[in-house]
Amino acid sequence: MSEICLKKHNFEELYKILKSPVCDFDCGALCSKNNDGVPVCCEVNVVLPVLHKEEYDYLCSKSNLWEKFKPESKEDRKIVEACSYDDVVAKCKGHMACDREYRSFVCRTFPFCPFIDKTGVFIGVTYNYDFEGKCIIVGSCDIVSKTYIRELVEAWNYVFSLDEEEFEGHYNISREIEAKRKRKKKPLHILNIEGVKGL
Repeated sequence: MSEICLKKHNFEELYKILKSPVCDFDCGALCSKNNDGVPVCCEVNVVLPVLHKEEYDYLCSKSNLWEKFKPESKEDRKIVEACSYDDVVAKCKGHMACDREYRSFVCRTFPFCPFIDKTGVFIGVTYNYDFEGKCIIVGSCDIVSKTYIRELVEAWNYVFSLDEEEFEGHYNISREIEAKRKRKKKPLHILNIEGVKGL
């Protein structure tokens, strides 16, 4: 069992870094029109945030927004069992009761994930393409706020400076995303403070 690298105060710092909205309009209000009035990223029991235990404890000390997810099916149990010892599958009260100041890091970074190239360099963020066609942000590089991208890159640099396992995990995830986009013959977008490029 490895040492927990990210502590409660680190998440408090992350929330200070990553505070800007992803775009200049309410993307949730727009996408919810095609999803029974619920933003895709806030669909409870569909999008299940996996929080670091230290983050979960910090959020619960500040707000009553979060609780542990209680698995009710075999599939649910697989999700919970797949988590590491320092992770918590969490559930919030939903978009109508959102306490935005205490959104999780996963909420703040959706629908992006860090992209680390084959040489081991963090070069920017890419999309979680599992939500392509569902989330209006995925693939729409022109509507993403430059301020948000700058904060997102800073936040991930902060995480990686503290937790080598996070970096290694996202290196492997980056290879999976890259391979999947190549198989589908679809572009892979990399967004950073310099702009957007495709791989």
